[in-house]
Amino acid sequence: MNPPPEDPAGKASVEALLYRYHPGTFLPGGVPTMGQARYTYSLRNSRTPLVDKMGLFWHQVFATGNAKVDNCNLVLDQIDMFRKYGMGNYRELLVQLAKNPAMIFWLDNNEKSPGRRVNENWGRELLELFSMGVNNYTETDVREASRAFTGWTVPPKMPRLPYGRFPLGLRLPGGGPRRHGENLPGAYRQLQRRGHHRHSGQAAGDFQVHLPPPVQLLCGG
Repeated sequence: MNPPPEDPAGKASVEALLYRYHPGTFLPGGVPTMGQARYTYSLRNSRTPLVDKMGLFWHQVFATGNAKVDNCNLVLDQIDMFRKYGMGNYRELLVQLAKNPAMIFWLDNNEKSPGRRVNENWGRELLELFSMGVNNYTETDVREASRAFTGWTVPPKMPRLPYGRFPLGLRLPGGGPRRHGENLPGAYRQLQRRGHHRHSGQAAGDFQVHLPPPVQLLCGG
């Protein structure tokens, strides 16, 4: 599927109107209400509804939430990432997910560092729910996957008040800017493995066809 590219000018005009009357929606911090309003407004005025619905589909599959992330900006950024990569190559989507701050924090990958006990949350979810599927991996695979992604982290969060959350960026071992995956072949090998996962095109099709009508119809657009 090749949806038309998003019109930057159209998106900018929509955001300009929202920013004029509700500027707080662009810095929701840990309070999700304003962020939800911004996202609903974007759905209502979207010119690419299929892309938006695929973003919601992947948000349902790779479930994160503000209840733990406590940074609505990051949750919205993650959905934008799903919109950008959600209709392309699944491996690339997993790569983007692996370095997404909301997912890193959600599955505790920020708690792993060399010399500390490996946290297996991300490695186990990656194999069981996101790629290989149940009974297609071993406990050794889980430990090795978790070790491979050790050091893919985010910095500690500042207190929410008085300025709200600040954007979290990915950190890789060694510091400094670098191409993701450089000197980290183990992590990429884990993402290249072939499994028997059931999140298929059929699931995406069911989501598109059988779920309730989109926001445009519900709002009378």
